[in-house]
Amino acid sequence: MRFGVTTIPNVPWDELVSRWRAVDALPGIESLWIPDHLFKGWYECWAALGGLACATTRVRLGPLVSPLTSHEPARLARAAVTLDEASGGRLELGIGSGGASRRFERWTAELADALGDRRIPLTVGGYGETGLRVAARFAHRWNISPDRGVSRDEARALARERNARLDELCADTGRTVLRSALIAYPFEAETPFASDDAWAEFVGAWEDVGFEELILDYPPRNPGERGLVEKVFGSG
Repeated sequence: MRFGVTTIPNVPWDELVSRWRAVDALPGIESLWIPDHLFKGWYECWAALGGLACATTRVRLGPLVSPLTSHEPARLARAAVTLDEASGGRLELGIGSGGASRRFERWTAELADALGDRRIPLTVGGYGETGLRVAARFAHRWNISPDRGVSRDEARALARERNARLDELCADTGRTVLRSALIAYPFEAETPFASDDAWAEFVGAWEDVGFEELILDYPPRNPGERGLVEKVFGSG
């Protein structure tokens, strides 16, 4: 199982940089993501990613996810190429429909054309049929994020069903797509850092569902859980 974390950019800048550096020092964490929302009190995602690239040296980084409703394909591609160069080739480009699923496949095709031969991995987020089809056609990684209010078992069951559908679509395109789950706020039904046993059950259950990567909140919601975070991810 691979692991990443997401950091919400709603704390003072110095604190955000401190979190990024702490994650970069944990060898068990491979990727660090920033959500791309224009919420009041949040730093803008792509500007923050530039700071993240400067504050870290090891982790891969990217938006999770940049929606088509906020980004024009050619401009997003130019931003991605710039950040990939600035970070030493560490960018993972996460994209989503932003609720505009009818435009998503064409928009992604335009983005891929604008990226040209740049080998920047694309992550496609979403449960829907369009997102799955786009992932099977273009993505390196497919990511899902359970909704607020969904139970733990409901989230896992839906992930299994959608994962199986992606298998069918990938059989048609002949591509291999990494399966990733964002287990983070506002979905709170999973409590992976409650104990060693909870962590083992959590990882084993998502492996059984067919996922290869888990992306979690950093820092964890409960400050008392930081010790297990250091234990799990500190040894690589």
